[in-house]
Amino acid sequence: MNIVFFGTSSCALSSMEAIAGSKHKILLVVTQPDRPSGRCLKNTCTAVKKIAGSINYPVFQPDDINSLESLTELKKCNADIFVVVSYGQILKKSIRELPGHGAVNLHFSLLPKYRGSSPVNFALINGEKQTGVTIFQLDKGVDTGPVLSSAAMDISPEDDACTLFDKLCSAGAELLVKTLDDIEAGRARLTGQEHAQATHARMLAKQDGLVDWASKAVDIHNRIRGLLPWPKAYSFLRMEDKSEPLRVNFISSRIGHDNTQSGMKPGSVISADKDGIAVQCGHGSLVIKKLQPENRPEMDAGAFVNGYKIKKGGSFGKE
Repeated sequence: MNIVFFGTSSCALSSMEAIAGSKHKILLVVTQPDRPSGRCLKNTCTAVKKIAGSINYPVFQPDDINSLESLTELKKCNADIFVVVSYGQILKKSIRELPGHGAVNLHFSLLPKYRGSSPVNFALINGEKQTGVTIFQLDKGVDTGPVLSSAAMDISPEDDACTLFDKLCSAGAELLVKTLDDIEAGRARLTGQEHAQATHARMLAKQDGLVDWASKAVDIHNRIRGLLPWPKAYSFLRMEDKSEPLRVNFISSRIGHDNTQSGMKPGSVISADKDGIAVQCGHGSLVIKKLQPENRPEMDAGAFVNGYKIKKGGSFGKE
């Protein structure tokens, strides 16, 4: 089939490359405009634009995908189907219904669970044991359209949002090509979502990262896993010999021993050595394995303990 591919972030690359290697043909790649990025605010193109250029695909970067200009440009393609993966704009009916097979979207959850912009993050934050990918037909809602196909995936205890995203991107790309084959062959069937079972994964905010040490250790551990690479879980470390607290981002952790009856307040440092920094939680303890002091590179716990002389008696808090 002839395809217009809509995508912006790096998680769309696997899908675009999988289609490029299939029998289907990408006529045009639609991505977000170049935008200022980094400390120097240099105009930077999207990850999808970079790769599309290397494959010599024509690229279209409208500010408004639903404008008359966009409608005219997309009509010229005479595509069979639109494929959308992490694009960043909502397609209105006039755009969605241009191709004969409409527009399909790859979503990184098992719909109707975790509709919205952060499905992988919230699956981890909520301690899910399984997630997956879903390909569905776009309609006027957000992730509400009828499902064409889905594939489940177990979440490893070692997964964080970065590793899980990579796995889901690969699985989604494979499923997408198979689904396109089924659509072309007339084998695809649409199944309406159970809207009453829907859950939502809102956009993440910086303040989501602030750790509440009164929570259970397992919940804090899952939050650390789920908030990579942004905004990262963080807390403020107070040490006896320092007047100002140090903001610290947490990169990886493990569940420690149940020290709930120790009498130590949540956030208190239980121990600190090369194997990790053990912190008292509201229930149980958490061992920080890798962390990042503010404006510093990431480091393992041993290097942090040696460099910042952290020891029992220090404490993490909200400020």
